[in-house]
Amino acid sequence: MVRAGLFLYDHLGRLAASRALAVATYARKELRIDHLVIDSLMKCGIGVDDYTGQKDFVDALCAIARDTGLAIHLVCHMRKGE
Repeated sequence: MVRAGLFLYDHLGRLAASRALAVATYARKELRIDHLVIDSLMKCGIGVDDYTGQKDFVDALCAIARDTGLAIHLVCHMRKGE
């Protein structure tokens, strides 16, 4: 069966990291998507200076990618200079 399409999870503002992980898992298992784009890391409920939280989130995304075969693209915007 060949499927083509684009699914959007349209959310404005901050999204809890746990919710983003749940959406990734759901999208792969239930919708059978191959690629997921998260834009952006700073809107995933993790503080700008919370490097441990950022690492834990990226590690969890990597585990989902490894376990399910989902390709995850995480956008990390650079800070604007002063």
